Amino acid sequence: MVYSEARFKHPSGEPRGKVDVRCAYCGGRGVDPFGLPGPESNCSVCGGKGYNRVMVPYVPCPDCGGTGKEPGRRLTCTACKGKGVITVREPIGRPGLSVRAARSTPRARA
Repeated sequence: MVYSEARFKHPSGEPRGKVDVRCAYCGGRGVDPFGLPGPESNCSVCGGKGYNRVMVPYVPCPDCGGTGKEPGRRLTCTACKGKGVITVREPIGRPGLSVRAARSTPRARA
């Protein structure tokens, strides 16, 4: 089941919450893509469901290119743990304040 991102709007306008995305490692089939240890074994990333629940907003993983696999290997990507996407996090500081503006804001001295 895939949820609409419109339900999870943050006051800043960014969507928030969790959504189900197709498993990048098995392609949504729920079985291991390499047939290991057997042809009917479940996917180790999604547990055989065919989807993973991730926080929004998310972007494709830059390390594996959204495939969920280590390039040239049969291992899951260590950055996204095989999901193919990573959650985008807000910069530290006040909401709605850019990182540059947060650094240049004068601080009170104690």
